[in-house]
Amino acid sequence: GLLIGLLWSERLTLPTDANHKPDLGCCLRVGFNIEIFAVVAWAVHYSPNWMGGDPVMPTLPEVVRDSGVMTRAAVIWTLATLAALGLVITQRVKWLWSINLVAFAAFVIFTLIPTYQLADSLRQQPLREIAGAIAAQRQPDEPAVMVGFMKPSLVFYAEQPITYIGTPQNVPPRLRENTPDATSVLLVGHPEEILAANPNNWPLEMLLEAGTYQLVRATL
Repeated sequence: GLLIGLLWSERLTLPTDANHKPDLGCCLRVGFNIEIFAVVAWAVHYSPNWMGGDPVMPTLPEVVRDSGVMTRAAVIWTLATLAALGLVITQRVKWLWSINLVAFAAFVIFTLIPTYQLADSLRQQPLREIAGAIAAQRQPDEPAVMVGFMKPSLVFYAEQPITYIGTPQNVPPRLRENTPDATSVLLVGHPEEILAANPNNWPLEMLLEAGTYQLVRATL
């Protein structure tokens, strides 16, 4: 957006002359601008095909494709391309900046924001499932520990106290210090983190696998 604005700022400050013919630089800028519109329209239409590979959100491509947000984006940039061509045909290219502005605003409102909301919902879905399992499976006075990277939203979804321990090897000493009478603990984390948090080879019961996370009960 800033690049296009800079490209057109010079043209907007020039005096208007009905007989003035666009110079080569102006023609190149107009052509480049229209080409960008067309390329973006094509790219966003096919972008769900390139969204795979995230283990936290394996269904993101299908969800984005089914939502239609990228189809709306392709329509926005296709209409911008056609509108820009219309300005060229009618020799009103000085108003091309308005097409840039409207298209970019529509893209943000109708594509970027909904796509971010979809991705955030998918990213949080495993934590919501884990939180529901904690609420259903947790025994009285049983500690719950999330190992590794802290996810405060887990506490929000579970509506229960959960201890965060960033370093898996610190789990056994922290449990002995804080809950010496506990006979079991719920552990949340990625498989390698739960494995590293169990140097004492506690018996583990798998309660739930959601996304890349596991919820297990360790018998102390």
